[in-house]
Amino acid sequence: MIPFDFLQNSRANRARMPLLAAAACISMSAAARAQSFFGPTIPVAGNPSTLAFGDINSDGRLDLVVGESNISPTVMEVLWGGDGGKFSAPDVLLWSLGLVTDIEIRDINNDGLADLIYIIATGGAPGLFVMYGTGSGRFTFNQLMGGPTGGDSLAFGDVNGDGMDDLVTNDFATNSFVVFERGPHEFLRGIAYPADVGTTNAAFADMNLDGNLDVVCANYFYISSDITISFGDGTGLFGRPLQFKVDAAPTWVAVGDVNGDGFPDAATCHPEAGGASTYSDYIVWLQGDGTGLLNPGGKITTGLAPYRIFTKDLNGDGLDDLLAPRSKRRGFAWVPGRAAGPNRVFVLRTGDAPIWAECADWTGDGLPDVAIANNSGSVTLLEQFP
Repeated sequence: MIPFDFLQNSRANRARMPLLAAAACISMSAAARAQSFFGPTIPVAGNPSTLAFGDINSDGRLDLVVGESNISPTVMEVLWGGDGGKFSAPDVLLWSLGLVTDIEIRDINNDGLADLIYIIATGGAPGLFVMYGTGSGRFTFNQLMGGPTGGDSLAFGDVNGDGMDDLVTNDFATNSFVVFERGPHEFLRGIAYPADVGTTNAAFADMNLDGNLDVVCANYFYISSDITISFGDGTGLFGRPLQFKVDAAPTWVAVGDVNGDGFPDAATCHPEAGGASTYSDYIVWLQGDGTGLLNPGGKITTGLAPYRIFTKDLNGDGLDDLLAPRSKRRGFAWVPGRAAGPNRVFVLRTGDAPIWAECADWTGDGLPDVAIANNSGSVTLLEQFP
């Protein structure tokens, strides 16, 4: 199928294209909602590498924090949320002193205020950091948690049944993932577990449906080229990794139920499957069976160099969709979930070199909107319209 481009540059485009956009969306599933996406692309100071939503100034509106690179010194900027789902111009939030690869906004110390957790992979001070919020949009006490010096991802989930979300990140340098259990007011010392060579991200999911969270990792190097599952025992400990071979050099793995059978599936992206200077154009999904095993699902052509992959039900049909940035051209590939397996590709328009997507309902209409970090110096804000 030729990907459908959802025009998003102006209200005039919305007026010109609603019937075509709605028809394209309705054809995806009888249960799916018809929708279209429109919104601006906003320049920022550096090249965005990651995004996070949260109300960091306690005004009841979602703000957007942008991690950036290719600027000296490197910064994080914030687009303050305003009335009607609008955002302010970018404002410098803090100096990050390195390449920020992931950001999360959560209340870590249980004071009711949003805190900032982020990971720096390279630069003057690599590691995992927590900054505690004041409720005014500013932060105090930059706590270095130690842990990985080659981390790329952050994920949260309760691994020990105490009702508090714990944290997992990858460590590319040591071929491992690191789990930080959470105490009453801070994270405890991290415990590293082996994955495979070149671990590029880590995610939580209950892959064998035993009620305990497991850790799923993508392992990039050609001698590994797999994803691994390390099963949790419910006390915060994890077993040895189970390996599943995938196509060459996966840079990311995402987990979700993309075919609606009630079992978690996995999806990987492979932008350099043909070699470091030969870009590929596909993602791969693997079908879970609920026992912790993964079976081949299919290969989906998305467009050149899908660098990350994310799961989110954008069309409201109850199935997780796949989102993959086409990092060597404009456009974000959206692959809706489907009972027979995802296979149709739609394209959300972006700036050049999209690299990250973050979903949130910043307009308050009950529909997930999509923010996209373009590693060419901008952020695209796509509001979903029914």
